[in-house]
Amino acid sequence: MNQPLVQTARLASPSEFSSCLRWALSRCEPARAETVQRQLAVGRAQRRPIVTAAVGSGEQWSAVAIAIPQPAAAATLILLVDQPFPEKTVGRSDDPDQASRADSMSHRPTSPSDSPLVRVLQPLARTLRSLGVTFLQASTETAGQAQRLRSVGFRPIGELALMSLEAEEFAGTLRTAEAALGTAASRRLDARCEGVPLEQAGPDWQSTLTGLLAETFRQTLDCPALADFRTPAEIARGYLDSPTMDLVGSHFLRIDGEWAAVLVLSRHDSAAPPVASFAGRDLASEGASAAFLELSYMGVTCRWRGAGLGVRLVSAAVSQAVHSQAARIVLAVDLENGPAVKIYRRLGWQECLREVVWGLRL
Repeated sequence: MNQPLVQTARLASPSEFSSCLRWALSRCEPARAETVQRQLAVGRAQRRPIVTAAVGSGEQWSAVAIAIPQPAAAATLILLVDQPFPEKTVGRSDDPDQASRADSMSHRPTSPSDSPLVRVLQPLARTLRSLGVTFLQASTETAGQAQRLRSVGFRPIGELALMSLEAEEFAGTLRTAEAALGTAASRRLDARCEGVPLEQAGPDWQSTLTGLLAETFRQTLDCPALADFRTPAEIARGYLDSPTMDLVGSHFLRIDGEWAAVLVLSRHDSAAPPVASFAGRDLASEGASAAFLELSYMGVTCRWRGAGLGVRLVSAAVSQAVHSQAARIVLAVDLENGPAVKIYRRLGWQECLREVVWGLRL
């Protein structure tokens, strides 16, 4: 009996990209297809290369992988497809406190080493390494997607809730934050607490940012597994090298001369929003002026946790959104980070969807 022909895994040529994408999207669950299109739009808006690998030729593909390099030796795997698994969404549930982690993050059998998924990742990884990439990140919304990633060696970093606050809700959030900060203890802290824009923290402010990221990441509840993949210096470099980082709104908090907390904001235009849709709203119809702010990182050092600095940082982020006339402000929070989730919900943020984030060292 003749053995079946094993197709070669290779980089797809630019002329094959549309065919690869069309074939892959036809095998995606709708939420994943929407995420892929959004990530492609963001990558193109930021003029990033798009690396595509495939097994097969023409319209006869067996597997497709697409990745976009990011700052600081990272890349995002936006698509990894062979044949569809029975999909069960791990997105928004009726009870937002009950995260559907069992299907998306449980152990599943790995694929054979000669499977199309394993083979398609090899030329992709070689090319990314040649571009200096050492960390490959991906996200999933369904158990089938999670199974694909686990089969090629990815490990889960955390399950995130993507949350949004609309412009018409900014004033209410600021009033709620002001009331929360109106206690006697908080008022006593006011005179000792100083907000310092990043670039006004001295000539070595980038080192200060790196140091504070390391300090605030200690005993963190927000994706602690990320430490297995990225150092604080790499995380800081990712923010600093990003064209979307908002250097005006991002700042440190200093108490009695000691650095106590950090807030990192990013600004996105309407052509490349960080999340495709919120609460059923079509963002593409909102016009070119509908810019977004993203609360990319918020951290408090161990010594100052429990002093209400989280509310101060969120309030500062929303104030910056008001100042910059943003259409909304968005964020992603680890569902295991109960204190942060509680703050966001208390201040009016609405959960839009959920995804599991995965990582692979190259």
